[in-house]
This record gives sequence, C-alpha cells and structure tokens, in this order.
Amino acid sequence: MDPSSQLIELLQPQPGERILDLGCGIGGLSARISESGAAVTGLDRLGFLLEQARFKFPGIEFVESDFFDYTPPAPFEAVFAHAVLDWIQPPDRALKRIFQILVPGGRLAAALGGANETARQLEAYYAPKLKDYAKLLKKAGFAVETCETRGQDLFVLARRPR
Repeated sequence: MDPSSQLIELLQPQPGERILDLGCGIGGLSARISESGAAVTGLDRLGFLLEQARFKFPGIEFVESDFFDYTPPAPFEAVFAHAVLDWIQPPDRALKRIFQILVPGGRLAAALGGANETARQLEAYYAPKLKDYAKLLKKAGFAVETCETRGQDLFVLARRPR
C-alpha cells in the first residue's frame, strides 16, 4: 500500500468531520478523504496548484494561505499532513499551530520523510528522527498514539487531549 493510502487509513476519516488537508497541492488526497463523507478543507500557499484543485474538485473548499497566517472559521476534528511538515519551519511552531486549530480530542495524521534525494539535500528540508519528533509532539501538547517509521517515511498519529 502506498504511503498516502496508509496515512488515510491511519487518519480514519468519518462522515461529517471537519478535516484540514495541510499542503493539499492539486487536491487529490483531499478528494479521497472527502469520499468518507468528511468535510475537507484543502490548504496550500501555492495558488496555481489550488486553481487545478478547484477545477478538478469543485465540491471541496480550497484555501490559499501560509499555514501560520491561516485562521479557520472553526476548529478541525483532524489535520492530515502528507509530505508537508518536512517543509514548514520551525517544526515546533508548526506543531503548536496544529494543536491550536484542533478541537479537544482532535487528531493529527502525518507522514514525513518521503522526499526524493535531491529534495533531502535542500536546506529548507526537515528530516526528523523518530524520537526527536515524538518529543516535539509531546512538547506541543499532543498525546502520541503512533510515531513509527515505515520504509523511508515517519508516520504519526497524535491527539489533542480532551
């Protein structure tokens, strides 16, 4: 099973849930998550990707914004972050922001580390070690349910305590 499918399975989206697809790109994973009946908001700072997403998936809300500047109209039950938290710096601030936009009991499902070798060489790329990322999650306030490597990816399921 490919990493994006594994992450959606870890997320376990439910009908009616509000889910943020952080770094949604052209919206393909947003669409797959919305098939569960969840209300998905795709967020990306690259407008040209969102143009394609809106064209392909007109029933899904797509928002152009930098994550740190984004203020949702209401908290989310879940944040889905596939191959994006490697690029949002600083990582501790990103996790604190995710924590803030989740309802109590809300969850973060994330996969990090799937970039190709060229991307891994870029200064902006963040490739955390498993134990270091688990510490960052806990410091941000999360209860860590899963933090494990699968192939080259680090998979996370963490929950904001109730």
